[in-house]
Amino acid sequence: MVDKTIFIFIQARVSSKRFPNKILKKIGSKIVLDLLFQRLNKIRFKKKIVFLIPKNLKNKKLKKFLLKRKLYYFEGSEKNVLNRFFLAAKFFNAKHIMRITADCPLVDFKLLNSLIKKYLTSNFDYVSNVYPKRSFPDGLDAEIFNYKSLLYAVKKAKSSYDKEHVTTYIQRVKKLKYFNLTNKIDFKKIRITLDYKKDLKNL
Repeated sequence: MVDKTIFIFIQARVSSKRFPNKILKKIGSKIVLDLLFQRLNKIRFKKKIVFLIPKNLKNKKLKKFLLKRKLYYFEGSEKNVLNRFFLAAKFFNAKHIMRITADCPLVDFKLLNSLIKKYLTSNFDYVSNVYPKRSFPDGLDAEIFNYKSLLYAVKKAKSSYDKEHVTTYIQRVKKLKYFNLTNKIDFKKIRITLDYKKDLKNL
């Protein structure tokens, strides 16, 4: 039987220069990471949620937070996030990977269900709502890709930009098959992401 488990890899760190520890702040009564995990947990497909964090002292606080909650996590390079994803995929034997960033605590699980359904019922290598066109609010970003695409990127990507942003190289591989979910109304100028202190107030 083919394993269709979606591994939801959450890219997370507390060492952001613009807003340190932002993912451990509170929105209302809930810590950002708790809120994100609760929303992702509502996805109806078979899944495994894993936090991918940098392996360094700066993120020790984050590791303790995840251990306390008994959440899955994987440690890897802080700057080469592409390699962090690849090693995590190898460790968990992940064939189908969804990339979420921890600064998007208001992810829409219904939207994610739509993306996952499209991915699992097609032969696309990469399914997203961000490439080549964005039409959903900034903060609802999601990408799903297969292990083959990730392996190809790890072997071929050379620039620090591609290594930091994980999927930018995958997006440029012409032989891969892509699907872009778009919204009827263009909401890309709306921000519901967490980059700065003022974003936290808005959220």
